Amino acid sequence: MCVRLRPTLLLLSSDLPGGCAWDCVRRISADLPDVRIALLLSELTEVDLVRALEAKPAAVLLREETGLGGLVTALRAIRSGRRVVAPRVSAGLEKLVQDGRSWHRVLSARDQQLLDWFATAQKDSVISERLGLSVHSVRTFRHRLIYRLELHSTVELIRWARARGFGRRVEEPVPRPTHE
Repeated sequence: MCVRLRPTLLLLSSDLPGGCAWDCVRRISADLPDVRIALLLSELTEVDLVRALEAKPAAVLLREETGLGGLVTALRAIRSGRRVVAPRVSAGLEKLVQDGRSWHRVLSARDQQLLDWFATAQKDSVISERLGLSVHSVRTFRHRLIYRLELHSTVELIRWARARGFGRRVEEPVPRPTHE
């Protein structure tokens, strides 16, 4: 739809179905580089901070910090070419950039994709089917993540991932129809 309408400014909510707001930001930025994107977050997680660092949208605002007047002011600033970042987002980004050992420097995009799935505590067979990987590959990724993050078990990995905001972007697997 964006390609057809050619908007100059988009306001996206992080509450999009399946938690796909950051995927939308990346795709729109790639397909329509002139579009300025403002993302309104319902909560601030480490995953959101890393995605903001990578995607560099024109604005990252927090719903709890941004009233209607603040939103209008931010959109006007974006339209005039400025970047707007909520104070808590800015502080989080600064801390993230200064942390040389942060997980986002160690983990690939594929690792992060699998962390989203591991955070949902799905079975390896379900994850492998959804991502088109072998069950062995999924297990290998899980073991490598546990090692890289200096954790000790799958349960710790799930807790670690959930605490940082992973798992919100994953849509639940669609049940297969049963034939009676």
